This record gives sequence, structure tokens and C-alpha cells, in this order.
Amino acid sequence: MTYLRFRRLISSIKNLVLRISREITRLFGNLLYVSVVGNMAIKFKRLGGTKEEPYCIELQGYWPDATMILTHLERLEEIKVLSKASSAMTDDVQIEFLYKEHPFIITSPFAFLWISANSPDVPESIFEEVVEHIKNYKTVWPHQLLMGMLRYFKLPRWKR
Repeated sequence: MTYLRFRRLISSIKNLVLRISREITRLFGNLLYVSVVGNMAIKFKRLGGTKEEPYCIELQGYWPDATMILTHLERLEEIKVLSKASSAMTDDVQIEFLYKEHPFIITSPFAFLWISANSPDVPESIFEEVVEHIKNYKTVWPHQLLMGMLRYFKLPRWKR
């Protein structure tokens, strides 16, 4: 199979997934995800934020999950996702990304999601921009989630 045929096949699969997910969304709407269109209140708990400890927040509750949060974060213009590692058997996830060239990490060490600056050098104002964007969470629809999952599938599992 030539490279061009392979690219066409991948493009066809992506289009098919997109059409299927849009049809599912049209048929079932909000029954797939218990949410409302527009803003959704997400509860936070602030952790860390000293000279020795980077800024960190913990999302209270089990929804939205890490992939949905990451898909929502990708709506920021200056974000670059570096890696995503997750386990099929557990809820453990580790996602590394850059926002305005500053390192961040999303982990789930104890069932809840932690979103942390991955360096003590990250300014609090940059961290607050990420937190504010998450506070203004907007629904991630199934087709957006599926396209995000396809993008994340090709990422390295760990970036050091």
C-alpha cells in the first residue's frame, strides 16, 4: 500500500467517524452526556503554589474526564499537547502540555484530576489563565471528543 493510499484511507476513516458521531449527537443529543449547552460549573480545590511547590488545582467530582478537559483546553490558541499516557484498566492518566511555552501536566493520582504547573517557574498569571479557561468549560460534543482521541492516539505516551 502506498503512502498516498494510506493517507486517503486514514482520511476516509476520520470522515466516517465524524459523520457517525454527528449523527449520534443529532439523534441522542444531551442523553449521551449529562450536561448543558454552554457553561458548566466545575468545582475546584487549590493545591500548592509556594516557591518550592508549583501551582496545582484538583477538580472535584468525576466528570468531565481528562480527555474532555484536554479537548476543551485545546480551544486555547497557544497550547501544544506533548504526550498522553493512560491505562485501559484504571482511570490513571498523565497528560503533558505547553501553554505559552510553560509546562503543565494533568494527572489522576487519587481518582480526581490534578492540573498542575510542571515547573515552579510558571507565573501565577499563566496558571490562572488555564484555570479560568477550565472554569468556563463548554460542552465537548462526541464528534469533538472522537477527533481529539484520534489526535491523542498518535502522541507519545511519555515526553521527558
